[in-house]
Amino acid sequence: MVTISKRHPNVDRPLIDYETTLLMEPFALVGSVLGVFFNVAFPEYISKLSLSLSLSLSLSLSLSLSDTHCLFLLFSIDMFGYPVVRYCI
Repeated sequence: MVTISKRHPNVDRPLIDYETTLLMEPFALVGSVLGVFFNVAFPEYISKLSLSLSLSLSLSLSLSLSDTHCLFLLFSIDMFGYPVVRYCI
């Protein structure tokens, strides 16, 4: 509500791009509903496994599309039991 009246500093338009917001919001809502459903329906280890696989897939795609190449990926578990991916850039 604070940024609703603010304008872009360089172009005469609102600061918020409402067309992009209209495109992104339904997907965010569907993702939230599916995430809650899968969190309730499946055990915790399946949720952690699927999250770590999706993270590693997105990481490998972003590294393969970038100009920099990484020599190693280090997968570990943090103190709360969540998977952590550390990589070089």
